[in-house]
Amino acid sequence: MAKSITIKEALLFGRCAMLVNKREILQPMLDNIEPAWWIKKPSPLDPCDVEYMCIFQHTGDYREATVDIKTELFTDGKLVEIERLVRVAIANAKVPGERK
Repeated sequence: MAKSITIKEALLFGRCAMLVNKREILQPMLDNIEPAWWIKKPSPLDPCDVEYMCIFQHTGDYREATVDIKTELFTDGKLVEIERLVRVAIANAKVPGERK
């Protein structure tokens, strides 16, 4: 028997079919750069979020890294540029609320 899907899931699938699932691109990069990072934004409920802001959190020390990555970099397959932005964000990550 086929699994039925909700309207929300169908809309999300339709939306992601037209856009790039950023989480599928970002998570392997994070795993390669430094283990224990996970993607806070875009969320699992909206992996094709068109907003530029991406937020990563380290599971061990709760550092957060924030970076704006233009959607065009994902759609144009500019993986080297995306990875460069992610690396800089991780290098500058800090615990939320922590002063410099």
